[in-house]
Amino acid sequence: MAERLRKTHQDDVRTKIKVSNLLTRLQKFADGELTDEDISPTRLNAIKLLLSKALPDLSTVTVKNEEGEEFKTVTRIENVIIDGNVKG
Repeated sequence: MAERLRKTHQDDVRTKIKVSNLLTRLQKFADGELTDEDISPTRLNAIKLLLSKALPDLSTVTVKNEEGEEFKTVTRIENVIIDGNVKG
């Protein structure tokens, strides 16, 4: 059998599966599919702690230029016709 190029791949996959399971359980709780009896406050705190270790917290980042003005982000999607073919 060939040697794996990335030896941590299996561990990465296991971690992602565990995080996915935690997120699924929380989603079911939030949607009302699970009750307080299904997930205790202690278990909710444990899930929150584990997810904080596995997933980054979202944060707001403000980028300013040399004059201290905030950059404005513009997102635009274009379709350009070149030689009769649509490129985008």
